[in-house]
Amino acid sequence: MAPLFLACLADRAEVIQDAMLGERAGTPGRSCQLPCFKYHPKLVLKFCPECTKEDIKRFGVSYWHRAHQVFGVNVCSTHHKELLETKLHGRSRLLRGLLPPTNCISATTTLENAQFAEFACSKLINFSSGRKSNTAAYRRMLKRFGYLTTSGRVRRQLLSAELYDLLSTLTAVDIQFKPTSRKDFRYVSGLLDKNNVKHPAIHLLFSYWISRTRKAPLPLKRPKIRESRPCLGKEKDAECLALLAEGFSLTEIMLRTGRSRCYLKRLAALNCIETKKQPTKLTSDRSVILLQLARKGFHRQIIAERLGISVGTVEMAISQAEGLVGHRKRCKYQSYRRRYKAQILRYRQRNPGALRKHIKKACSAAFFWLYLNERYWLEEALPTPTKAQAKPRVDWELRDKELAMKVGDVLSGCEGRISRSRLDRLLGGHGWLTKYRARLPRTMNVFRAHIGSCKGQS
Repeated sequence: MAPLFLACLADRAEVIQDAMLGERAGTPGRSCQLPCFKYHPKLVLKFCPECTKEDIKRFGVSYWHRAHQVFGVNVCSTHHKELLETKLHGRSRLLRGLLPPTNCISATTTLENAQFAEFACSKLINFSSGRKSNTAAYRRMLKRFGYLTTSGRVRRQLLSAELYDLLSTLTAVDIQFKPTSRKDFRYVSGLLDKNNVKHPAIHLLFSYWISRTRKAPLPLKRPKIRESRPCLGKEKDAECLALLAEGFSLTEIMLRTGRSRCYLKRLAALNCIETKKQPTKLTSDRSVILLQLARKGFHRQIIAERLGISVGTVEMAISQAEGLVGHRKRCKYQSYRRRYKAQILRYRQRNPGALRKHIKKACSAAFFWLYLNERYWLEEALPTPTKAQAKPRVDWELRDKELAMKVGDVLSGCEGRISRSRLDRLLGGHGWLTKYRARLPRTMNVFRAHIGSCKGQS
């Protein structure tokens, strides 16, 4: 199978050839990047019973045909019969008498499988003569048949769908080499990427699809030519102002300059020019009321409901008034400031003994807003933080009483003096009599009394 790998992995051809001439038998397989393909073939040899009979008639002995061992090909290209397999035990290289069996019968396959077997056999012969398969040739054929756009992009949806429909008819090909669905775009992208390595069987299937695809090219979609947008400079604004001053309608000015009606309305309002077509709902009297309510801090939804206009109209009127947007932002800030401060103070009056964590949980929105914007006031308004008090995990007084009794029982059964470390080991080796002896006064008194009695006896 060396011609297949040399043709489909053209960038690694020299490495593969050097590995084949080397002494180690496993180097050629690693040079062909077989472990990267995630395909683990069975240790078998394939043969055709009809070819075996013809070989015996012609040569007196049968042999293994190279065309039968191609990955993914399970049909004889000559007799159109399914290939049979002979399992190999272990990784044996040479076995005496390892020849194709003669007393076997194979079934006839479909026409599609036979055509693919013939194509694979012809490709193997072409690759043996030195021809190579690369992504540039694939792209030339795809462009010829219309599967590439004018910008060089691949029509993945159409290509993947037609490729899947054709390869799904090849029932004799291993499923690992075929696309999983009509939307398996990675299958095609890997073949057209020169930095991506695909199994030679996948290259054979793709080449077979190209040979069977349509001969008439697809119609290319012409790219949409976007019209250039009108100039948005000061000259265009001056032209719009001149047309507004002359009394042209907004529709006519829009057709001449390409500006939108909303832009022309805003431009006229900023320059105190009355448009020819006045709005039916937002009259001059209503505009005055709208600005008064907006300056007092009313919400735009409330203003729209009172005047019977849309919220967008209110927002446009507010944005046109000079300094009104900043004034409303300051009003909103002061409103939040007063509201959240009052909320914190009321909660402290109702709960005098509340801690900081209680205030943070009950008034979370007010707490975090003031923490970001009024942190100094919040620190003064909150109660003084309490220091964390560690809770003792061990009641040493109770443990001292229990250990004093245990130590007395242990020492009563001992003859002679005993060290404190040995006594601690007899009690379980917890280190109570070595590390924590200062916390066990009763136990230490019992121990000292025992030491003193031992000295008196001696």
